Amino acid sequence: MIAAIDSTAGRLGAFDRVSVGFPGAVRRGRVLTAPHLGTELWAGFDLQAALAKRWKKPVRVMNDADVQGFGAIRGKGVEMVADARSTGFGTAIFNDGRIMPHLEWAHHPVRGNKTYDEYVGNAAADIEDGSNN
Repeated sequence: MIAAIDSTAGRLGAFDRVSVGFPGAVRRGRVLTAPHLGTELWAGFDLQAALAKRWKKPVRVMNDADVQGFGAIRGKGVEMVADARSTGFGTAIFNDGRIMPHLEWAHHPVRGNKTYDEYVGNAAADIEDGSNN
């Protein structure tokens, strides 16, 4: 994965710092869970430190919905960003422009035995539009 990120970053030209959105729960740059990529492979991996060491630049790694949210919020009051068309049902909550702890709502049950991911995420959309045969 580091080599794939490195390859993509190389096409962007020179840079001074890096922000990475990762599809899973991340605390202080360290992956806690990665449901769509294999938690057992990623749990505990310090992606932030690995990328900073490789690029010798400041790096910040956060949940992908949290990173996306910074580009969408106004920075006033409580705001929630939701994206159901990425790796799953991504959410981020902000208060006056500050990110709140990531909750990984995508994997909480919402209706019957289905999680938010299964109910409104990519998997549900694929079934609904007929592309998941």
